[in-house]
Amino acid sequence: MVATASAVTTKTLLSLTGRAGAGTQSAASPTRPKFVGLSATGQPTKFVVTTKPFAILGYRSIHFDMSPAEVRAAASKLFGAGIGAALSPTTVEPGFTAIYADDVVAPEIGPARVIFVFRDNRLRAVNLEQIVEKPSDAQRRALIDRAAYVTAGLKGRPWPLFNVDIGNPFGPNNLLVFSGRDDFGNGVQVSLVGINYAYTGEDGVIHRSPHAKGPAALCILIEQGMQDRSYIKSGDFASNANAAEILGFRSAAFGMSQGEVRKAIAKDFGITGGAVQSLVNRKQHTKILAVGLPRVDPGPCPAAISYIFDDARGKLVAINVEWAYPGNANIYQRAAIMIAAQRLSHYFAALPKQPVHRQPVGALGPQTVLLYAARDCRGNRVTVEADGVNIHLKNASATQKAATGPAILRIAYDVSGENN
Repeated sequence: MVATASAVTTKTLLSLTGRAGAGTQSAASPTRPKFVGLSATGQPTKFVVTTKPFAILGYRSIHFDMSPAEVRAAASKLFGAGIGAALSPTTVEPGFTAIYADDVVAPEIGPARVIFVFRDNRLRAVNLEQIVEKPSDAQRRALIDRAAYVTAGLKGRPWPLFNVDIGNPFGPNNLLVFSGRDDFGNGVQVSLVGINYAYTGEDGVIHRSPHAKGPAALCILIEQGMQDRSYIKSGDFASNANAAEILGFRSAAFGMSQGEVRKAIAKDFGITGGAVQSLVNRKQHTKILAVGLPRVDPGPCPAAISYIFDDARGKLVAINVEWAYPGNANIYQRAAIMIAAQRLSHYFAALPKQPVHRQPVGALGPQTVLLYAARDCRGNRVTVEADGVNIHLKNASATQKAATGPAILRIAYDVSGENN
């Protein structure tokens, strides 16, 4: 999603209005956290989104397609006269601009960071996020209460059929509380990161998340064109209509020469000439053509694609599609990587024809997980892997630390050694 504050340094929220702020209640036992279900009670009198039947128009009096000046004026009326001037520029995805302010008292959740994201000087998304860097269990529960309050006002809306997702875990302590889209693809999403929750599985057994560690956050995203901007088409990552075969990525097929791959890159992405980098890996005896793209759905950040050639024959033998948040990614960026990784694993698993050999998936390390792996009848392989994400290892020690460093999502296609 656009408004995840990908380059914004988070600010600690030391006190949560009307709930257990820092120092107001003692934390629950770290070995036996209290798990709180999501309640639909306490219907709010006002709603977080401005709507008409089957249409999401924006956040309260701040509507999509407003200019930055119009947003500043509307924000001043909604949050107070000083907010319009306090909104400062920040960096988001290429092609978008944004302004934000900290400690804005949002009517639904209290003090929060508010981010307004623009494209072509028109409002495209509003993001409200409340982050607690070192929360007690009571503060984690307070975030759940706020998410339930907001969601209660959304579940009764007249959403189109199949356009609502409620209570979907996307990590050991992360939960997509609510997601809804209207007929135009505009959407609202409420998510929690770093919380304790329980759910009843299809077997009727209650499953509980591991005890949450590290920061916790509540994020409300209201976005124009949510559906259109993050839609995976059938041929985006499968080699061809016959998905049982792994032949390459889009128009680039294994066995092609560099010249043929350059033509495929131009066809798929419109990139030609010097914009396609030519690299050499002497250690692995390969040559590489590399391109960067501001967006490849469903990735949450810019993508890098590497086409790898056998140095001896000059033929395409592997392709890596990678999305990465460099440096030390924040919790939202790690969660966004995990959501995209799960969407891609579901995409491959749902293809009508599967490669003959599906391989085991699971944790490869304390912050690395393999979500999909398969080989076709030729031995060609495709994998979906996320690195730098928070995962729960069953036999991990109680001191297992939160993920650090970059957050990376990678799809790797490679040809069997027999076919080189």
